[in-house]
Amino acid sequence: MAAPDNPIILRGDYLKAALVAFEDFSKTLSHKSEEARAGRANDPVLAEKLSKLENYDVAIDQTPNAVVVQFGPTVRDKGLDVMGGSVRYVVDRKTFAITRKTLLK
Repeated sequence: MAAPDNPIILRGDYLKAALVAFEDFSKTLSHKSEEARAGRANDPVLAEKLSKLENYDVAIDQTPNAVVVQFGPTVRDKGLDVMGGSVRYVVDRKTFAITRKTLLK
């Protein structure tokens, strides 16, 4: 670990909301992987990279009634530019149901 004395603390409700959002987002990852393998993607190399969660940053925010979880592509390979492709989920704080999903360009 880079900073073992400074762990990242994630509240349980945030983690639960992120897991709910990830359950849906994992379908997007599977779709990108299928497109890459089938040769249907415009850029199969990029599509394959974007089919893996480790090539995304996850941002978590809150409102009084919801937890907002956003997955944004962050391929760290030099020479691969990613424009758009983020997905934002609004997860109800009480029911942990997705109330809104927005594809960002």
